[in-house]
Amino acid sequence: RGVTGVQTCALPICFPVTITGVDYSELDHALRTRQWKKADELTATLMLKVAGKLGYLDEKDIRQFPGEDLQLIDNLWLGHSHNKLGFSVQKQIWIKSGKPAGADYYGSDNRPGWIAFENQVGWQGINYSEIWRAYGKLNWANPQKFRGHLPGGIWMKGIIRQWEWADSFYRPEI
Repeated sequence: RGVTGVQTCALPICFPVTITGVDYSELDHALRTRQWKKADELTATLMLKVAGKLGYLDEKDIRQFPGEDLQLIDNLWLGHSHNKLGFSVQKQIWIKSGKPAGADYYGSDNRPGWIAFENQVGWQGINYSEIWRAYGKLNWANPQKFRGHLPGGIWMKGIIRQWEWADSFYRPEI
């Protein structure tokens, strides 16, 4: 799953440049040096930058998000986590969880799938009042303990709302 395009080099490492021209070298460095929280925050920031948006991405933004950039972000996460973290890993877990979708998290049709998903990626709440783990309580020290644990900020901080989140998993690039 390579990404085509020009490369910019800051010896000894080269970084692919997508058609959008966004520089992913800082994300690459954060992942390479295991600065997981910084990498997660950069992922959200870069996705908003690519989409030319502030605050959050809606369904249209997800559909129109450049596939090359989505694939590059995913490949960086995969490459620096031994294929344990990234959007495509989350997609695989989501499929195995029955492809839960919809805004009605509490609905009887959706909840078992979402619970299965959040348990697999380690996002389950700590107690009954906290359904999803709070963003600050993610496993920053060892995110690879749970396959698909990160990136999480794009979802948990509401940059992509839960019911639109599943739409991203239909993207063929991941």
